[in-house]
Amino acid sequence: RKCDRLIYLSEEMKKEATFEYELEDTRSEIAYPFITIDDFTCKGRLDKYFDSKSYNLVYSGALGEKQNPRGIYEIANQIVNLNSDVRFLFFSRGPDYEKLKKLNSNEQIIFNDLVEPESLGELLARSDIQIVPQARGTSKGSLPSKVPNILSSGSMIFAITDENSELQELLSKQQGCVVSNSWDTQKNVDLLSSLVKQSPKKYDRSDNLDLYQRDFLAKVISNMIKKN
Repeated sequence: RKCDRLIYLSEEMKKEATFEYELEDTRSEIAYPFITIDDFTCKGRLDKYFDSKSYNLVYSGALGEKQNPRGIYEIANQIVNLNSDVRFLFFSRGPDYEKLKKLNSNEQIIFNDLVEPESLGELLARSDIQIVPQARGTSKGSLPSKVPNILSSGSMIFAITDENSELQELLSKQQGCVVSNSWDTQKNVDLLSSLVKQSPKKYDRSDNLDLYQRDFLAKVISNMIKKN
């Protein structure tokens, strides 16, 4: 309440905090996480991870309670068992990651450590589908900061999120984004199966990413200063 101005990373965060702390709405602005990668060229650094003959489904980044790790794994296990040319790759670390890795006995589900920062652009570009999951009821405080980079890479996104969440609203405005509002394993496997039957495709979203540019945050801050 002592702040002159507040910047939130999503509309849902703003609404929740404004209600919870009884704040004046006029003190708040929104600046979405911005694109931090400008090079998505494939330089061969990740050749050992990706098989060009397979359809590569990828989960990358933090893996914890808000991502429903066990739910992702159940989807991964079923989708690769149904599709012999599909591989599911995890790039993560941490306790939940280690539990899944120990549990796994499926050769088409592959666990890898996080890649070096300079290889992140290549990782996103080489992903045929990037999986973006939000555990049920968590959308208000967990807009994934990696989404702008995935959008910029051109890779398809398969998101699991609450119905009418902000993530769903943002992805609905972009090409090549499929959203599920259910954690029912069979429903998600059916959706993914229909996607992997199609040839992998990249999407040029460059004309629709203004919200996620660094200069957008600069403009928000500049306007705040002027208002003061």
